[in-house]
Amino acid sequence: MRHFLKTRFMNMKISRKISCCMIFLVLTSSILLAWSCAHAYSTQYIRQVEAQVSAMFDTASLTLQDNISHLYRSISAIASNPAVSTVYYKKQSNEKSSAYLRNLNVLDGLFTTFLQNNSWAENIALLSPGGEVYSTYQNGWNYTTDQFAEELSQDSIAWLPARENVFLISNGKTIPVCFPLRIGTPVSFCIGQAPDLTLVVYLNFSTMYSVLEQFNTVADSEIYLADSMGRPITMEEENALFVSLMGKDFRQQITQCKTYSYFNTQFGGNNYRVSACAVDGSNLYLVHVFPYRAVQSAVTSIYVTATVAAAVTLLIAGFLSLKLTSTITVPIRNLLGQVARIHTGDYAIQNVTKYDDEIHQMDMALCNMAHMISNQIETIQKTEELRRQIQLEAITDQMNPHFLYNTLDCIYWEVLNGHSKNAADMISSLAQFLRLTLNHGHEMMELPGVLQHTGEYIKIINMRFRSHVRFVYTIDPELETFMLPKSILQPLAENSILHGFGGEQGDPTVADPCITIACQQDGGRALIIVRDNGVGFDAAEVEKLLAAPGNHVGLSNVVQRLRFVFEDRFSVKVSSIPYYQNEIRFEIQLPETL
Repeated sequence: MRHFLKTRFMNMKISRKISCCMIFLVLTSSILLAWSCAHAYSTQYIRQVEAQVSAMFDTASLTLQDNISHLYRSISAIASNPAVSTVYYKKQSNEKSSAYLRNLNVLDGLFTTFLQNNSWAENIALLSPGGEVYSTYQNGWNYTTDQFAEELSQDSIAWLPARENVFLISNGKTIPVCFPLRIGTPVSFCIGQAPDLTLVVYLNFSTMYSVLEQFNTVADSEIYLADSMGRPITMEEENALFVSLMGKDFRQQITQCKTYSYFNTQFGGNNYRVSACAVDGSNLYLVHVFPYRAVQSAVTSIYVTATVAAAVTLLIAGFLSLKLTSTITVPIRNLLGQVARIHTGDYAIQNVTKYDDEIHQMDMALCNMAHMISNQIETIQKTEELRRQIQLEAITDQMNPHFLYNTLDCIYWEVLNGHSKNAADMISSLAQFLRLTLNHGHEMMELPGVLQHTGEYIKIINMRFRSHVRFVYTIDPELETFMLPKSILQPLAENSILHGFGGEQGDPTVADPCITIACQQDGGRALIIVRDNGVGFDAAEVEKLLAAPGNHVGLSNVVQRLRFVFEDRFSVKVSSIPYYQNEIRFEIQLPETL
């Protein structure tokens, strides 16, 4: 009996010790877990808000840039029209001939078309320093120079502050955009010179404000357009207090942002995040001001919620810890078994305790930890795969933008010279080339599409260079569905044309320039052989380059991409017989089922 009581007393002491230890462990783990979760959630929330702000700002910036570029192009087209110069010279000579009136009608048509094609524009006017005003919407009024003194005083392209509509088309405000002109051959925009004429576009303030605000998905923030001094152009009057808080230093920070950047500042004791970037082709800046009040309130709520959750967890754990029984060693052994499974790499564990007590909390924590480790391992694997994908896309995106610029420039001159058929063919080939390049966002493309992409490129080059490079390809039926990285063969065709056939000037020693691509299946291998009959290359130097690739784009870029995709299943061989057969041979080991 004495032995039984002694054993029972010792077991009770062990239970109390375990209870105290469990309470302490749960207390510590709850605090740490609550703090970690609150910190993680608050950090993630701030990142999401900042990402939302950045994405919104990028979209607004692109839309604004497109509209302003369209506006400037339209004004350039009007200014370069001969009617503007003719009206000016006829006005200078006080001549009111029928030709003068016809040119006024031409201007009327130009202005009407401009207003129809520019949704932001409410009116457009041609101003003369002598006092003459011409506009499509004059409403029978005679205007004086004094009404346009600020517009006529500009000696370079300028955006003026919002003002009431001079032409009484509507009751709203307009933003005058002044384009001072020097009349000559050709007509040019003034830069620090007194203008002969001034074209003024009056943009609808409400329309511009609405366009910018529709992108502003962040509560309590403000997005607006600022002039070259950093002063707001598109901002409602009720934000006058906000404007007053923006001092000289704030505006200087904005005007220093040439590309997209952001900085933090304080207005009236509140913290703000300011995003700004210069609008290309103008002296304007797009600015977004976001107050951190809402973010700080949400972060505080997260910490309060985490604290309450931790306190509730502690109360429940403390209560359950008092219910420990002598059978506590059984679930502990079960937990040790769980730990052993985790140690062997088995993270798919389930709860093994039956009672809702502290050990059960440990069991749950252990399961959560195992699942978290499993998720982290999966995340690391996905991150590594994503890193490989990003590297592959980075190599893919090393596309020479001059090709697109030169092609568009060539189309432009074909149109100007009246070669509509050539221009149409080039546009068709370029559209097909870009469609295949984009490939709906997919990195891989079936082999026929890759060959078609290369063919469209050669067509465009032939039209640009007035050359006659032939393109011939063959493909085994078994390889019709074989997948390659998109745009993979186009750089090889580009090398052949630029270096093998003499590029734009051409090489007279190559009588019949031809590029041949043969796609064959040889047993378990896919052979892709690219040949040309150009001037050739030093095979040893090319092999040395491929053995230790550097910052090159052509063949080295192609090989790097193929190695990323096919790894050790890929190999390349080169050979050169100048003016007869220069060959690059890719061998790719096929999987068991193509």
